[in-house]
Amino acid sequence: MNAARLRALRPVVRLATRDALAHKARSLLAILLVAAPLVLIVGFLGTRLSTPPTRQAALASIPDGAQALVTGTAVDPAEAPFRQVPEGAPGPWMDSLETVPLTAEKLAEYLPARDRVLQFWDSADLLALADPDAEPGATTPAAAGELQDADFGAIGTFTLREADAAGLELLLPPLVAGTAPTGTADVVITTALAERTGVEVGEAIILIAPPFDGWYSTNGRIGEVMQDSRRTYRVTGLVDDDAARAWALPAWLAPAVQGDPAGVDTHFLVTGPDPVTWEVAKQLNGEMAFAVSRHVLTNYPDASELYPVAVSADYLATALVMTVIACAAAAGLLLGLVTPAFVVAAEQQRRTLALASATGAAPRQLARTITLQGTAIGCVGGVLGAGGGLVAAWAAYRIFEPEVQALAGLPGWLPVLVVAGAALAGWLATLAPARRVARMEPVQALKRGSQSADAVGAQQSRAGRRWRLLGGACLLAAASGCALASLRIQVPVAAPGEEPVVPGTLPGGAAVPLLVAALLLGAVGLFVLAPVALDAAIMVLAKGPLALRVAARDAATHRGRALPVVGAIGVVVALACGQTVYLASATANYNDTSTVLVAPGHLALGPRVPVSEAFDAAVLADAVSVLQDAGLPVTGSAPVRAMDFRKEGVSYTLRVEPPADSRCPDFTDPDVAASLGLVDTVTCVPAGQGYNPGITAPWMLGDDVFVMEGQALRATGLDGAQEAAELLEAGGVVVNNATWIDDDGTVRIGLMDYSDAAMTIQHPQSRDAYFLPRMTATITVSPATAAELGLTGADAPKYVGEVVQLSRPLTAAETATAQRIIEAHTDLVTVGTDPDLPPWGGVADFAVLAVLAAVALFALVVSLLLTRTQMRADMVTMHAVGASPRFLRRLTAAHAAVVLALGVPAGAVCGWAVAAYLVAWNRHVAIDGPWLRLEGLWGWQLVGLAGFVAVGLGVAWLMGRPPRHLARSRDD
Repeated sequence: MNAARLRALRPVVRLATRDALAHKARSLLAILLVAAPLVLIVGFLGTRLSTPPTRQAALASIPDGAQALVTGTAVDPAEAPFRQVPEGAPGPWMDSLETVPLTAEKLAEYLPARDRVLQFWDSADLLALADPDAEPGATTPAAAGELQDADFGAIGTFTLREADAAGLELLLPPLVAGTAPTGTADVVITTALAERTGVEVGEAIILIAPPFDGWYSTNGRIGEVMQDSRRTYRVTGLVDDDAARAWALPAWLAPAVQGDPAGVDTHFLVTGPDPVTWEVAKQLNGEMAFAVSRHVLTNYPDASELYPVAVSADYLATALVMTVIACAAAAGLLLGLVTPAFVVAAEQQRRTLALASATGAAPRQLARTITLQGTAIGCVGGVLGAGGGLVAAWAAYRIFEPEVQALAGLPGWLPVLVVAGAALAGWLATLAPARRVARMEPVQALKRGSQSADAVGAQQSRAGRRWRLLGGACLLAAASGCALASLRIQVPVAAPGEEPVVPGTLPGGAAVPLLVAALLLGAVGLFVLAPVALDAAIMVLAKGPLALRVAARDAATHRGRALPVVGAIGVVVALACGQTVYLASATANYNDTSTVLVAPGHLALGPRVPVSEAFDAAVLADAVSVLQDAGLPVTGSAPVRAMDFRKEGVSYTLRVEPPADSRCPDFTDPDVAASLGLVDTVTCVPAGQGYNPGITAPWMLGDDVFVMEGQALRATGLDGAQEAAELLEAGGVVVNNATWIDDDGTVRIGLMDYSDAAMTIQHPQSRDAYFLPRMTATITVSPATAAELGLTGADAPKYVGEVVQLSRPLTAAETATAQRIIEAHTDLVTVGTDPDLPPWGGVADFAVLAVLAAVALFALVVSLLLTRTQMRADMVTMHAVGASPRFLRRLTAAHAAVVLALGVPAGAVCGWAVAAYLVAWNRHVAIDGPWLRLEGLWGWQLVGLAGFVAVGLGVAWLMGRPPRHLARSRDD
């Protein structure tokens, strides 16, 4: 039976192959139509998967010759075990200041007997400067004023790693000069640090641990343990590296940590012949340590052996929503691009297939002639698209980021899936033409001038149009209803560490099926309405110039070719418009949930490694003078102070007592809209969804209460800074939360003691208030007001940085120049600028829009080429009887105008609708913010759409040259 079927299929294959070879141009166009979007899709996935995966990055972190890296954290043992993943810690952790981490002796108890433990120590940020007269090998306390007269441009910031000789042999990168340390007075530094300090091999260098700045890193209390000490070394070697680092034998960090080990994370290398298994790693997790093992990463544990990971249902549901929409867009684009080529193929085979039918071929065999071509062309296009995408991604990284291992994380099944999907798309694209071929009348098809195979009849009757219009409208209404219903589904959110309420259920509940139903109903509704829209366009264009009338008649005759191209252009326009709206809305949401210290074109400066008030102020004053010497419009700077939470026994800061109608119960906060002053009524939302934007400042000192003069506030350039500065100078208070201000325009402010468990506000006072939205400081007062409120003496605020005063705002180029000047001059200064994202995104987003525009133009060009193949005889006739070349160009442009007039508006509306749904979904699940506004750069979008239409018409005009050679009409 199978052999008989294969024999019956043989003539069908021969006929399909003959037709494909006879119309090479059409076949090549069809292959390109399949391959082009796949190159983009695979290339995009290739770039996303080219960043070294976590597993490979973890393997790269293990030095050659070592079995594993082990880190002992100071996390409270009550939280045991430490739930690591094979690649290491799953994220940042919070060390306990009283916990002593894993020791080398304890670690050895868990390891195979033949393995060896090598401990190493990492520092916090240190300072380095050259001193030819220093005696290497001396460790002494650091004097507060010894850096005051130094050249700030010759002081480097770096991190130091200490290990014994065996450990340094594994940890030290290759040297470009000198030798490795052989004594405790020797140090190896990078070329970057040597260039900054001016130190050469054989010279002395002073390394200084600055005062503790109050912030703990993943090394725990190391900064606090090492503070206010210094050690001199002799540089014995250099490592070529752009980062500032140093390596030495354990003579400074190690003794200090051994004398005060609590809260300082420990680090170990495990060497030897026996591997560190996943079972050993899990045993170490009980000691609040984690291991990155070469054996575990190359023999990855089964999922059942890993720790369960809490999954956020709202993030999963959002990812599913985005995936469904992306798949729908990709399918629509691919089908819209490919279908016209097979419609033309069916038309060009009409007489051949009619003869085959007359000689006994079954309708199924006629249909297979078309579907086999679609499947074969889909396979070829899929192979070319997948290969081209992989090559494009690889080339992009080789050119722009050669250090990245291109395609390292690409799963092997992706190219196979792409080729299979392309073959399926080719088969689906041929179903409609194949169905029409199977149902054609052979006698009618053999007649010259008979109705084309892709015509669905003349314009629909008035009753037919009404029924289609009603049916399409109902389907779109049902799609809208499903989409709105999905926004009312409550997404279950499990608490951290808890299992979902109903394990195994689809994240988001019924929301995702409702969205799928909405997309299907919407697609069917648009499909039903497309002929009605085409008929309406034809009726309008029938009253236009001759070229438009001819183009409209051709579109009506060959609507099976025209409508898919309209759909493809509509999908591309929808993607472009939807991306623009979503990106602008996401940018607005980010800006609403973040703060700024300075406006665009303004600068703030902070100490990268704080030392003392006098030293920090001198460093920043030096940076300001450097900017002035560079010719920038800098006139000076104004200081900023904040409460110093590092002082022992002092924990006071300023806090506002909200009005009664703005207070929320425990575990809730006022909503973002009310906090930003966008609405008058306060809504209490779950903790974490309220207004808590954090601090954006170029310093790591102090808290979120700033003390500054009015001139400093004016220098920020923020909207309203002038009025806020006047109120500040009058003794008022500037706040960044509108819910704190009472109806009479005042706030109640006082001191709060962090050591008081109740955190009550002491002796609150009523002060005039000014709301400065998005200011990074929650409370800003003048020095005089701070003193009046009780911040004096030991409780006085600490100097943290400077706001640069300008004669005019800087341009974007000048801002970048200022940052480069400071970076080249000193390592000691951090430059603060406006962190807001532009609503149009970055270069990558523009590149995406450019690619989408190119795809749309490609679809238009292919449509015009296919139209030209079917109208060539008519154009030859028109040219022969006197039609001017200008008229033939106008005719080609008219064909483009018909397609663009239908595809561009429909695509823009659909893109805006989908983007609005995504914004509404994000607002519904409160993911990454409240998503208060739907932004879209509407004016720029309209300009862009008009420009695209103009370019499309221009391309059509250029393609519309008359045929060079006369030809007679020919049927296959």
